[in-house]
Amino acid sequence: MANGQTPTTSGHEHGRELDLLLSLQNDIKILKTEHASTLNQLSSTLLHLSSTLSQVTELQHDMRVIKEELKNEKEINRVFQREVMRLKNLTSDFDLGINRTRFPHSELLSVKEALAFELDLGLKQQKDEMMNEMSMMKTNFNTKTSATSTTISGIINSISDIQRKIYFTAGTIHDIDKQWAPKEIIIFPHVISNNGRGYDASTGVFTTPKSGVYVFMCFLASHKDAAEANIVLNGSRLVGIPAIASVMNETYKYGFAGNSAVLQLAQGDRVWVEHKAGNFLFTRGYSPFPTFSGFRLG
Repeated sequence: MANGQTPTTSGHEHGRELDLLLSLQNDIKILKTEHASTLNQLSSTLLHLSSTLSQVTELQHDMRVIKEELKNEKEINRVFQREVMRLKNLTSDFDLGINRTRFPHSELLSVKEALAFELDLGLKQQKDEMMNEMSMMKTNFNTKTSATSTTISGIINSISDIQRKIYFTAGTIHDIDKQWAPKEIIIFPHVISNNGRGYDASTGVFTTPKSGVYVFMCFLASHKDAAEANIVLNGSRLVGIPAIASVMNETYKYGFAGNSAVLQLAQGDRVWVEHKAGNFLFTRGYSPFPTFSGFRLG
């Protein structure tokens, strides 16, 4: 090959790598946007929960008031019962007094029956009023309890929907330059998100919490030499990531590469990134270049 052709070929390869880099960066921005939307949804839900807890506090206050009123009513009822007993004693005394008088028996009996009727009527009226008031208080209490339970149930369902979403993004904020073992797992210890707790930052392995269709992406950056890896499912290599650094005029250049895979997974399936070639992974401490991401569709 002529000397003038090498830079052109390298330039085309570099252009393709740059396009791939821009595409991957755009995917990462979209994931961050979706993550921000989820956080906003969670924030709104927590605000709603705070309002509901305030309503629960008010309900608890109402319950204390109701208990105090019931306590007072019980005391009133005891006073009322004592008054009834006093009236009955008066009636007994009245009977004794009548027995000692010379009034006709039929007339005395009529007076006694009239007094007993008025007493029973007064007792029945006060009892009915008390029962009606207690029924209204019970209805009001049940209405508030039902409304609060419905609100809390809705909030719990909203939180559960957020918690059911599964996604993660992890990277490395330190350069990695070492001798790799054959088929060694690349560990991305810097966890950016891990909803569903499927990714293990200590092993670099994602274990499927729930069956479904998942999307996985890996991005690598190299310097000095090539850095190649594969996305692996349960030990089977699926797609490769060849971050090959180009060399020009004996000056090392950077290499960037990424790839993705859409997989139908069962609960318990394991996915990771496996090292294939090269020693050096290049990154930035404030913004990691090598990343491993995944999420469940739906």
